[in-house]
Amino acid sequence: MHPPRVGSRTTAAPAPAHPRAVRAPADPPPPTSRTATSRTAASRTTAPPRRMVMALAARPQSVPLARSTLRRLLTAWRADTDEDAAAAAALILSELVTNAITHGTAADPDAGSVTLSVALLPPPTPGAPRVLRLSVHDPGSSRPLLRSARTEEEHGRGLLLVSATADRWDCEPLPGDGKRVWAELDVRP
Repeated sequence: MHPPRVGSRTTAAPAPAHPRAVRAPADPPPPTSRTATSRTAASRTTAPPRRMVMALAARPQSVPLARSTLRRLLTAWRADTDEDAAAAAALILSELVTNAITHGTAADPDAGSVTLSVALLPPPTPGAPRVLRLSVHDPGSSRPLLRSARTEEEHGRGLLLVSATADRWDCEPLPGDGKRVWAELDVRP
């Protein structure tokens, strides 16, 4: 195979952050005429959504894997998040994955994995920030409860951290198979 010619463009999607990650579709090829350029310039005022979905083993070692995958995605997607936003996203994701593994798979000893989804969405309205959506799907049917842990307790603060850090979060039952807990952060360039 010959290397690409100078000036040629490739439109292949970047490699997924993890071997089992689902690759998002490639960006559309560049327009070829002046008319097409002027028509598409207005439609490209915001970046297209970026998505990644991957299965994580239902074990504690998956939490740091989820965090490192998130960091690589934000870099690959050129999300331009500041350090505080990236740290907040990593904290939220850690808590969601930990809760899914600890509580969402507890009732099903055969549950081998949870599903992580990360999406960087365009602004919902002009001038609004982009939205980083983190979600974890697990086979558990019980809804997570936001509670206050006593000082001496080691556990029970995860959703409190998510609630304090995320701009929005919720839990959605999924038809026939568990639930999805998600959180969103508004990401300003």
